[in-house]
Amino acid sequence: MNFPKEEKKFWQRHFRIEKLENIPKHWGTLKRIDSEEDDEFFYFLSQRVTSISEIHLKQTLITDEAIKHISKFEDLEILYLRKHQNITKESIPYFNKMESLVSLNITKTAITLSHLCEKLINQNLKEVFLSSETDE
Repeated sequence: MNFPKEEKKFWQRHFRIEKLENIPKHWGTLKRIDSEEDDEFFYFLSQRVTSISEIHLKQTLITDEAIKHISKFEDLEILYLRKHQNITKESIPYFNKMESLVSLNITKTAITLSHLCEKLINQNLKEVFLSSETDE
């Protein structure tokens, strides 16, 4: 299988992986805090990795587009998205697609309780953390 140049640079830069066959298909936990991971990061990651159990992100550069890519991961049980003002109610349909998701933290995002009440229908979720403060 071919390893496109842009994708090869991604894997080398972020994970020091040189060969396509060295990319693990199943990951346990991915954590990034105050970092520059963005939508493209999750696009490339979702092209080769099929399963991640936990994703913990705080104050990265992701938007709703990254959530679309994250929703492709099988077995994702915990999704922690703290301090992401570019995560909006547009992500809620993707949260609904995450069949294994049991814990969702969307504190300090642009998603409100009203948005969740209107659109969140994922029956597998056991806990959802949301900011109670409003900046009106």
